[in-house]
Amino acid sequence: MNLFSILIADQPLADPAALPPAIARNLASLREHHPGLPHRLYDQPAIRDFLRTHMEADVAWAYEQLLPYAYRADLARLCLLHEFGGLYADLSVFFHAGLPLDAGKMIVFRDRAVVAPWIVSNTILGAPARAPALEAAIRMIVANCRSRYRGASSLCPTGPVLLGKAIALHCEPGQIHLGEVSNLAQRSDTESLAFIDATDGRLVGYRAKRAAGLQELGLERGVNDYNDFYYAHLSYAADYPVLVGADYLARHGRTAAALEDGQLAYPGAPARGGDTLDTVALCHLPIPFAAGRYRVLLELTDAAPGAALTLVALENGSGQALARADHWLAGGAAQPALALDIASSRKDIVIGVLSASAAPLRIASLRIERPQQDNEWAPA
Repeated sequence: MNLFSILIADQPLADPAALPPAIARNLASLREHHPGLPHRLYDQPAIRDFLRTHMEADVAWAYEQLLPYAYRADLARLCLLHEFGGLYADLSVFFHAGLPLDAGKMIVFRDRAVVAPWIVSNTILGAPARAPALEAAIRMIVANCRSRYRGASSLCPTGPVLLGKAIALHCEPGQIHLGEVSNLAQRSDTESLAFIDATDGRLVGYRAKRAAGLQELGLERGVNDYNDFYYAHLSYAADYPVLVGADYLARHGRTAAALEDGQLAYPGAPARGGDTLDTVALCHLPIPFAAGRYRVLLELTDAAPGAALTLVALENGSGQALARADHWLAGGAAQPALALDIASSRKDIVIGVLSASAAPLRIASLRIERPQQDNEWAPA
């Protein structure tokens, strides 16, 4: 049996000894209460290598389809346990007691039934290798990636709701060592989670953070929040392209154009000399970005011949330029583009449409594409 932990971030784990103190302490508690068992902390390159070596091609494909890193970790933990058997624990868990990994049972903590009556936590999960429920859950995630399934909440596509369904369908009660998750805060806006062994009432451990994400554990950059993606309808790579309509640009951005028949009509501005640019539209995009390559296209239904246009991506707040593309238009409909290389997960990108000429424009939308990334497999 093995002990598994997962840290998925934009950059590989350069030095495990440099982990934030809270994470290092939690991992030490996992090892302390399960002595003699090998422990490995998997980063993203290690997970990709494992999936492509040990799992079927469509599982590796599904991993790349999942944009939230928590969703990727959901799939990876199931695959590791299915292949090797053992115990998985999130980086947020501090252990007070060990769990019986030698019993040959699945170790499952029943979660609070806020979404579905069969929900179980996947924060701590134990299983023997080749457990049928794990295989079923993996296949369900692959199917969800194909259909871009959303479900009733952000816990449905890959996590506790899906896992609970697989366990209910493929496990008998005698095959489960049962635990309970309790929110000690007893509040809807704060989670103070304790994991209790239901067989004897022992406190197994607690979650050392109050909400989703790894920021409270000291990881400020290179990680993302699955809720941001779910509520932006961007759980899967195939959810791209995203269209940001002219009405959104008008309501939530700053523009010198008027909204006419669902389009932004820019009348032009007096020509200026030098490198002066006039703002046509400036808007904070309403979506999060995982690290990777993107392409932003401005959907123009009409532009005057010779119109000069600049697209820029800026960091919200600081105004720091992330990318820029200058275009000279031939007239009529056009799709000037901006290549956007996102090095670190973020949700603070502002797109600007700037004009260097007096020519009028009509803007239908912004189209944001996510081309296939270098490390992704083609659809299985």
